[in-house]
Amino acid sequence: MADVKGSELAKTPTLNLTNSLAGRLPGITALNGSGEPGYDGSTIRIRVRTQ
Repeated sequence: MADVKGSELAKTPTLNLTNSLAGRLPGITALNGSGEPGYDGSTIRIRVRTQ
């Protein structure tokens, strides 16, 4: 299990929470489908570990 503190997220100026989490937690990937300015609707993918 991994965690990240809110104070750490606040240090990184990003447009949305998804982009902030992507580089800080293992198994989290953010996909941005557009390069259009002002469009920050990222998709978040979470890798699930199976046993």
